[in-house]
Amino acid sequence: MILQSLRERYTCPRDRIKLVLMSVIVGIVLLGLGLDRSYHYHLSGKHHHLEAQALLAWIDSNRSRFQATATAVESPTASLLERVGIKADQLGITQDRIQPQGDHGLQVWLNAVPFDEFITWINGLADDGIHVVSVQIDSPVDGAKVNVHCQLSDRNE
Repeated sequence: MILQSLRERYTCPRDRIKLVLMSVIVGIVLLGLGLDRSYHYHLSGKHHHLEAQALLAWIDSNRSRFQATATAVESPTASLLERVGIKADQLGITQDRIQPQGDHGLQVWLNAVPFDEFITWINGLADDGIHVVSVQIDSPVDGAKVNVHCQLSDRNE
């Protein structure tokens, strides 16, 4: 019905060529828009997939830190020794010597630890309610690394 009315309206071969040409151009434009939209969705999906992969890789690389934190949260009755050890492990600090001091005290020796990491560790302990009784910091070793001897307590003294 529509085709028949168009054929009657455009009887001249020249008009028919123009109509066919215009139809082809409109079809190409619509096809191009459809392909562009499809390509855009493809790129967007690929971008989201790469972000998800990066997040998963980060989670996998920090799994031990998350588990240590979860352990500390799950057991609020963890001993002072356990809490100090968990905080040190989270920052990759090796405790060279640990000596208990009664029921609520602890002495810790750290050798060649970066000063910034030591400060972060001490702040983390303070956030967990562990108090610094005393700290002895020796001269820097290898640039910004220091030797530390500190006394800690889980009671405010």
